[in-house]
Amino acid sequence: MQAAPAAPVIGQSAPAGTPLPSPAGGGPSPASPERRGPGVAVGKIVEVTVAALHDKEVEVRLADGRTGVVPRNEFEGPVSPGDVVE
Repeated sequence: MQAAPAAPVIGQSAPAGTPLPSPAGGGPSPASPERRGPGVAVGKIVEVTVAALHDKEVEVRLADGRTGVVPRNEFEGPVSPGDVVE
C-alpha cells in the first residue's frame, strides 16, 4: 500500500504529479457557457436593459431579472436608462 502524498502548504509547491484541487466553489469558470438561470447563460452575449449609468460602469437588468454590471468602455456608443442592448 502506497502512502498518500502530503497536502501542499500555502506558499510551497505540490510534489510533481499531484492532481490539482477543484476551483473554489466547485463550479465552472466564469467564462464557461453553462446555464445559470432561465434565459441567461454565462459567457454568452445576451440582450439586456440599461438600468442605471455610473462613472465607469453601466448597471443592466438581465432576462431573468438579475442585475449585472458592465464597464462603460464595452459599449460602442452612448446608452441611456431603458435602452435595450446586446
